[in-house]
Amino acid sequence: DDAIQPTADVYNKLMKAYGMVGDVERVEEIFVSLLDKEHNDPLRANNKSWVQIMKAFSSRPNGTEKVQSLFREMIKTHRMGDENCKPRTEAYNTLIRALGQKRDGAEEAEAVLFDLISRYRSGDEDVRPNGDTFRSVLTAQRRRKNISGAKVEQLLQIQEGLYATTKHDDLKLDGRLYNVALYAIARSRDPKKAVRARRIVDKMRELEDQDQQLTVRTYFNLLSACAYTSGSPDDNLGAFQIAVDALKELRETLNREPDSSCFGMFLKACANLMPESRKRDAVVEKVFRKCCSDGLVDDFVLSEFERASSQSLQLELLGGFLDDDIRIPNEWTKNTYKMEEI
Repeated sequence: DDAIQPTADVYNKLMKAYGMVGDVERVEEIFVSLLDKEHNDPLRANNKSWVQIMKAFSSRPNGTEKVQSLFREMIKTHRMGDENCKPRTEAYNTLIRALGQKRDGAEEAEAVLFDLISRYRSGDEDVRPNGDTFRSVLTAQRRRKNISGAKVEQLLQIQEGLYATTKHDDLKLDGRLYNVALYAIARSRDPKKAVRARRIVDKMRELEDQDQQLTVRTYFNLLSACAYTSGSPDDNLGAFQIAVDALKELRETLNREPDSSCFGMFLKACANLMPESRKRDAVVEKVFRKCCSDGLVDDFVLSEFERASSQSLQLELLGGFLDDDIRIPNEWTKNTYKMEEI
């Protein structure tokens, strides 16, 4: 009965299912059987089949080289006349994600993106980049040894420009993408990274359904960008003011108190950006007392409090020094938890 005959789409979904459970050997077995079909056979491997085999191998440790090899073979097959094997956006996105696994893969991922943009602007609709394309390139940036904050902002601006001219919904910037960009900027060595991170959060505040876009992780990344700023005195002062505003804004925007991670990162900002002084002690004392009353004192908060406070303040609030194995009241730690990745 022709009505119950399997199709290439059915086999592709089967490959996807096996790939999701990590059975790469079974995925490859199905793929090879489809690839061996005649060119005019409806069951022959198509571009979605290639995507599934590449995705399966990309999940393996050190699977990038295999993905690159498969992609080259896909291009070769298409050039030999198999139009159903033309690499489309999803195939390129899979390649970019694989390149992002390499320590030095960020530049290659960028090159693929810019090639897609050029070809799309020349009329090839099959390779139009989408939000997943940009998110994958930004994720690759996060693994770069020397991340460029300016580059991250440039990538966001390019996506904004493409969305403005095409109005394709899958190019619309969202909270998930902005959070990836924030994390990358926070890890950069850019002395202006706090300002760049602040600009991104401002853009997030303009999004529709901002309650679903801004998260505790957003403000943690913003505070991290501030705390790790290493620039001129003016850069550091500006970063500290952004950190102060971020802590306040977290309460007002999300209608919730900062967690241990955010308080700890703010204390790190105090230690890194403020000179030792009574003023720094006053800020640190206020924040630490808030942590104690809210039950948010964890190891991170304690270690950053030690770095940011004077010995006299430590004696006053802790009754000793951390090196002396002082006992912390249970009330101070009752609400600590590990912040989830968002």
